[in-house]
This record gives sequence, C-alpha cells and structure tokens, in this order.
Amino acid sequence: MDDKRAIRARMKLVREMVDDRLMRSVDLWARLAELPGYRAAATVMAFNGFKSEPDTDPLFARLAVEGKRLLLP
Repeated sequence: MDDKRAIRARMKLVREMVDDRLMRSVDLWARLAELPGYRAAATVMAFNGFKSEPDTDPLFARLAVEGKRLLLP
C-alpha cells in the first residue's frame, strides 16, 4: 500500500510540473473520441477533473456537440 501511495505522490508531482494541462486534455479527449467504444456510445460516464487532473470541460463540450448523454458520479 505504501508503494501505491508513493507512486501516486510521484505522478502528482509530475503532472503539476507540466503547465500545458488544457492542451494535453484536448489531445486526450480527441484520442478517446477515436475509440470504437466511444463512437458507438450514446451515454458516457466521466469525472469532473480538478487540480492537476485532465480538464474535462473539452470532453463535456464534445459530448454536447455529439449529442451524447453525460453521466457524472
């Protein structure tokens, strides 16, 4: 369990060091949109990104444009 915490802490530091969060997020959601499972889906479950996590606003905009239903936890 300590190894998992250490890895998460290290990855968080790496994410925070990169300042191009929005550009990386847009690229991530574009790659997601290429997946057959995404293209076939009428409903998509997602999360609301915060801090150094991917920015989900571009994903939410894409879903709205494509007419897909969004489910959030």
